[in-house]
Amino acid sequence: MADDIDKLVHDFVESRQNMIANTIKVPGLLQRRRMQEATDPITARMMPSEEGMTFGFATSLSQIRAAGGDADTASAPFNVWIDGAFLAHNDRNRDDGAGEWGSFAMINMGADYLLSDKALIGLSFHYDRMTDPTDQDAELTGNGWLAGPYASLEIGRGVFWNGSLRYGGSGNTIDTEFWDGDFETTRWMADTSIEGQWNLDDETTIAPKLRAIYFSEKVDDYTVKNSSGDAIIIDGFNDDQFRVSLGAEIARSFLLESGAKLTPKLGLTGGFSGLDGSGAFASLTAGLTMQTANFWMLDTSLLFDVEGDGEQSVGARVAASKKF
Repeated sequence: MADDIDKLVHDFVESRQNMIANTIKVPGLLQRRRMQEATDPITARMMPSEEGMTFGFATSLSQIRAAGGDADTASAPFNVWIDGAFLAHNDRNRDDGAGEWGSFAMINMGADYLLSDKALIGLSFHYDRMTDPTDQDAELTGNGWLAGPYASLEIGRGVFWNGSLRYGGSGNTIDTEFWDGDFETTRWMADTSIEGQWNLDDETTIAPKLRAIYFSEKVDDYTVKNSSGDAIIIDGFNDDQFRVSLGAEIARSFLLESGAKLTPKLGLTGGFSGLDGSGAFASLTAGLTMQTANFWMLDTSLLFDVEGDGEQSVGARVAASKKF
């Protein structure tokens, strides 16, 4: 029984690390400039992920000001922002053969300050909650957090370096048919990337990004008990991931006679997840964005993902927005 519970906890922690790495975000200088050009105060998105469905939203003080047409305050040095995502996940490749759907939610929030038009510093806080049912009459639930400083620098024309360091922890519960318990973790994450956006011509842009993440989480020793009062002490463990990815998206805009703007785009990302990760991974996206003359915007994308363990997924992304 101890081995079974230990396996459930290992799977839970590893799956949560994957989703945190994919969902956590802070806005750098490139995103700040996009916020200042925003036509919508809130951005929403819905996208299938490799293990389920993702719904998210994002906004910031700069984005709200820009959407309101206030150019002076939109470019103010201080910015407060919030971003959220909700995922429904299902890892059918687990050894227990689980087919139950679980949930993962993350709220990212923070504040940053422009030291100059080429340097930004900030503090961020991230809260996550995950529920992971299995087909063994067991459910694991966890609430966690991360917090720390971040910075973004323009290191060359159209080239940006982003870096952040976060520390946190989590409290988790184990609820099985006969054994229940709690366990706690401490975690830290180093996240760095180099990204850019360049205009190949007046209508074509390319946005490459190189990203590296080191994520370490320590699970403390924990105890599970049954209704008779019997107790099992289970040793804790460390779960570490080192993820490196390189990707780019190319987009070209066309102005239609109706005044609408049509932008097809194509993106490709490949990477490797080492240490306790699953190895090589890659994703391909193809999409189309249309913005009408009265500020309606429709964004659609097709997605294809493949993991090093052979897992594949195909999905679609659709988003719509309008300036009011």
